[in-house]
Amino acid sequence: MQIADLEALCERLALTPRTFLAAWVTQAEYTIALIPKKNGRGTRRLAIPHPDLRTFQARLNDRLLMRLPAPPFVHGSVRGRSFVTHARAHVNAKAAFVIDLADAFTQATPMRLLLALATIELVPEVARVVVSMTTHEGGLPQGAPSSNALWNLVCRTLDERASEFARKNSLTYTRYTDELIFSHAKHISRDLRRNLIVLVRSCGFLENRAKVHYQHLRQGYLQITGVSVGEGRKRLTKATIRKYRGFIHHAALDWSIAAERVESTIAHIRHVHGGSLPSQIETAYRHYLRGRALNH
Repeated sequence: MQIADLEALCERLALTPRTFLAAWVTQAEYTIALIPKKNGRGTRRLAIPHPDLRTFQARLNDRLLMRLPAPPFVHGSVRGRSFVTHARAHVNAKAAFVIDLADAFTQATPMRLLLALATIELVPEVARVVVSMTTHEGGLPQGAPSSNALWNLVCRTLDERASEFARKNSLTYTRYTDELIFSHAKHISRDLRRNLIVLVRSCGFLENRAKVHYQHLRQGYLQITGVSVGEGRKRLTKATIRKYRGFIHHAALDWSIAAERVESTIAHIRHVHGGSLPSQIETAYRHYLRGRALNH
């Protein structure tokens, strides 16, 4: 059913006119925060929306965007999918070509977003309002709850062309946010890799050259979003295991870290490893549990 005006949009998002107006008048109000990157190299810039604006963005995300059907090869910001399912799609591959998109959210310009929203149920007038309330400084802000799902819409043409190219060349294609993976049961030729870069650029995107790379099982397990895959199996990379082990050691010393957070991490690791824990994680977790038992 088409959303023909702002009243219909508010109804779909379960927002009162007053709540919508409060979000509208704060659409330019963002707080900038710099947080350390997970790899410890540099910082990531977040633009955190005003609470009233965030309410609108969260409702848009939960009540509209996340309910849109997603193609099977998209794994980021899709219910029931994750970086684990993204990696799992390539467990039987021997070769993988990874293309990371450069400054992804800044490539999602207001015009691109308008064109993407035209593919769903918003009339142009409503789409323009949504764009003005979900973009900041000419792109999608990292820190807004609607950005990841809107990014998936912006990538629809890229996804369609990439999946068709993959089908014609016996490749498996998946995308997790700004990471594109093309894998094959044997190898991926240089010509195919060049053509994939051309395809990405022809869709109006630029690759992050520092993160574009080719992997083959001859060099070890394929590494996809922190998960090692190959020979029909998947497991966390050594770097990811070290990171989680460090977190659990820290949690054993810092009682301000909620037990639920630790247990969630352990459940996630078990999920990747088919129910078991890597020995380094299991040792750290036992130490953590002993410490908890002694202090209760």
